[in-house]
Amino acid sequence: MGSGTLIYSSPLYILEISSLNMRGALVTTLFLFFMWGYLLVQILTSPWIWGNEENFSLLVGVTAIFAIISSIFLVPSPESPRFLFLQRNDQEKARQVLKKLRGKEDVEDEMLELYQEHLAESNQKNMTVWKLLRFGSLRWHLITVVVLVSGSRFIQTNAVRDFPE
Repeated sequence: MGSGTLIYSSPLYILEISSLNMRGALVTTLFLFFMWGYLLVQILTSPWIWGNEENFSLLVGVTAIFAIISSIFLVPSPESPRFLFLQRNDQEKARQVLKKLRGKEDVEDEMLELYQEHLAESNQKNMTVWKLLRFGSLRWHLITVVVLVSGSRFIQTNAVRDFPE
């Protein structure tokens, strides 16, 4: 459950806090690191390395160390400026967080982007799944994402396996 939450929440947080011109690169890099981690787990859980009964507690301990480190880094993370602006309507707090994240005082261009996004979202409040499926220009994008995510979930079903006797 922890890794599933991490795999889906981390890219969303990165999308929320990153600037518009860096979003694609940062999320792609994040998924590249996820795949390297998945490869490392496949190697470490092989029966010849740590994937046996004697080393099971060691393997769980390594996982716990990474969970603790991730939790420590999560505490000082700021709230998303997009969340603050679009959901809470707190423009000043969003501006402060953007200044902190970007390390510069002039964030008015991004605030303007957030305002334009707010206007666009206010026109799309009543979007449902059925309306989304009927929206022709987005249908193939939606189908592609569903197929890719479903395929990646089926590939990872071999992560839980029995120990050799």
